[in-house]
Amino acid sequence: MKRNWLLPILVGLITAGAAWHGTLVATPYALMSAALDKIATGRVNTFVFTQPSTADNQPIVRPSPDLSYSTCVFDLANGPVLLDIEPVPDHYWSISIFDARTDVAA
Repeated sequence: MKRNWLLPILVGLITAGAAWHGTLVATPYALMSAALDKIATGRVNTFVFTQPSTADNQPIVRPSPDLSYSTCVFDLANGPVLLDIEPVPDHYWSISIFDARTDVAA
């Protein structure tokens, strides 16, 4: 009796490929959603400034204790948002903007 394994193998490969691709697409959104649930307040287009990190208060993974972290969720439904950032004199500062897939947008 000869068995035909081609169809089960093809179905298995297609299923594995779809699961792999689905994981790659879904994981960044899930991670960003979890991060926003933890550090954002739900206010849109408003910066939220957190307290400095301590051993008991770590809003992000491995925070730097000498930095103050801020978050802002932007609503782009009406088009792009223009940010005017004034430098803080005599202090180090930086700004990073991430999209919903955790890709750095700016």
